[in-house]
Amino acid sequence: MQPLRGSLRLPAPRRLLISQDSDCRYCIGMNEAMLIQRAGFTPEQIAAAKGDPAEAPLPEKDKALLLAALKATRAPKSVSTEELDALRTLG
Repeated sequence: MQPLRGSLRLPAPRRLLISQDSDCRYCIGMNEAMLIQRAGFTPEQIAAAKGDPAEAPLPEKDKALLLAALKATRAPKSVSTEELDALRTLG
């Protein structure tokens, strides 16, 4: 896994996957291009993350936050205090 540069580490994958949920073709394309051109993702890594967000090539801490953000976006009332505490424990 190639480390992501700067501020793209988590926001771009999060925006991509949330855009996919709302089927915003422009946002999907923009974030895919950003991840490929500026963050070093491969098209295969993006396809894998879009198929299963747990496959996003991120450090475990960032992946946990990504999955929690997707859950909160999809079903806000389903996020438990325990899940938030687990994220806090990760830092």
